[in-house]
Amino acid sequence: MITTRPLLCKNYPELWYAKADAAQSREMARALFITRWREFDRRTSEAWFDLGETLLEYGYFKESLKAFNKCIELQPKMRGSVLQQAKVLFLMRKTFDALES
Repeated sequence: MITTRPLLCKNYPELWYAKADAAQSREMARALFITRWREFDRRTSEAWFDLGETLLEYGYFKESLKAFNKCIELQPKMRGSVLQQAKVLFLMRKTFDALES
């Protein structure tokens, strides 16, 4: 019989980030934990970037692009997010948009 224990500090953003790192190999579990982390700390471009990378890794291009766009909106000078945005656009066969990015 499996019992569940109450989750301590469930509203603590860093808990969800740690859970996301631990779930690295489990496709949507990681995305779910990053999404949960983002709910608590919407201004963190790092959360959007990690979500974008996770979604990209599993082929969710459209959702990944949205996450990278939000990351760029929050922190325009973050070069990694612009590069990832271009990568997603290339994968989506939007070559002109990717080159502009």
